[in-house]
Amino acid sequence: MEGKVESLMFKHDLARVVQLLLRLGKTKKENFVIQELLPHVVDLSKSKYGKFTVNCMLKNSTSDQRNLIFKSFTGHFKKLSLHAEAVSVIDTIYNDYATSKQRAQIISEFYGKDLLLYRDLCTEHAAQVFEKFPEKKEKVLEELLNHTQVFIEKGLTGYIIVQHIMLQYFVHGSEETIQELVFR
Repeated sequence: MEGKVESLMFKHDLARVVQLLLRLGKTKKENFVIQELLPHVVDLSKSKYGKFTVNCMLKNSTSDQRNLIFKSFTGHFKKLSLHAEAVSVIDTIYNDYATSKQRAQIISEFYGKDLLLYRDLCTEHAAQVFEKFPEKKEKVLEELLNHTQVFIEKGLTGYIIVQHIMLQYFVHGSEETIQELVFR
């Protein structure tokens, strides 16, 4: 089974078997499955059946394993939040498993490439980011606006992480643009 667990994840019935292994497996089996799937969690989160396995991994893993899963997603949160299947996994990570520092890292990906170098200095609240980096405010607002527009167009507004990103724009963005977004 070594090296083949990932190929099983894209079939509904086999994905359920792997999820059962994660739920019932003792440490050795669970570690084996998680280690096998770790390089593939981003792709699995985009899959109709794989996303349930990633959620199962999160639920049945240790905090150290969850940190490894989080690291696998780092750099992909922004892109995955726009994916119809993966956004539910990102939302689960953000709401249920991420520490406050990890939440700030997730949200900082939405502030744009300019602030990626300062990811550790960012918080999940745009106001504090604007205090630290006032010269980046317009660029960050532009990034938040772009994401807000896509979230609305794709109908992804039911997720808490999406609502948090949108709130950051609605609190700090221009009133004209907000009205355009709301009354289209």
